[in-house]
Amino acid sequence: MAKGRQHENWTHTANVMATLANIHRSEDSDVVLWEHLHPQYEPIAAEVPEVTTEQLIAMGFKPVKPEGSQ
Repeated sequence: MAKGRQHENWTHTANVMATLANIHRSEDSDVVLWEHLHPQYEPIAAEVPEVTTEQLIAMGFKPVKPEGSQ
């Protein structure tokens, strides 16, 4: 629980620091994101699940016939 609280505190602090950095940056410099300033931030790689036509039909999607077919 302490780790979660510390992570949340760092998220707040990183947002404040990024806001201040962006307010005072020049037009030529890049935008500062809070993720760059958060020492505990680890991005989660999104995995795209494989979906079959049968699964989509079971979810309520209707198949579309390609143009030119009857």
